[in-house]
Amino acid sequence: GNDCFGCVKGGESDLEANCMNEAHHHGEPAGLKGDADDNGAVDVMDATCIQKYLVQLTDKINLENADTKSRGVDQIDIMDASNIQKFLVQLSNIDGSTPYDPNYPINPKS
Repeated sequence: GNDCFGCVKGGESDLEANCMNEAHHHGEPAGLKGDADDNGAVDVMDATCIQKYLVQLTDKINLENADTKSRGVDQIDIMDASNIQKFLVQLSNIDGSTPYDPNYPINPKS
C-alpha cells in the first residue's frame, strides 16, 4: 500500500515513490475528502501524513484531500488531522461537523 511513513522529505525510498501520485500537487480535482496520502481510503495514515506535512517531514500529500474543512490548501492545520481522527471513530463528519452521519458525503465527485 501507500504507506506515508515512507514519505520523508528528500528521501529516496520505494515507499516515498509510491506515497503520492505527483499529479495531485498540480491542481488535479480533489478525490476523497480526508485521503491525504491518496491511497483511496480515509484512515489514520492520512492524519499522520498531515501531521508530517505540517512539521515539514514530507511534501508528499494531496493538499486538496487533506483540506477537510474546505478552507483552502494554504489553511491546512492540525484541525484537519483531528477531523480525520474524529471521523474514524465516528465522533464527527469529515469536516468536523456533528453529529456524525454515516451518509455524510466525503467524495465530492459523488
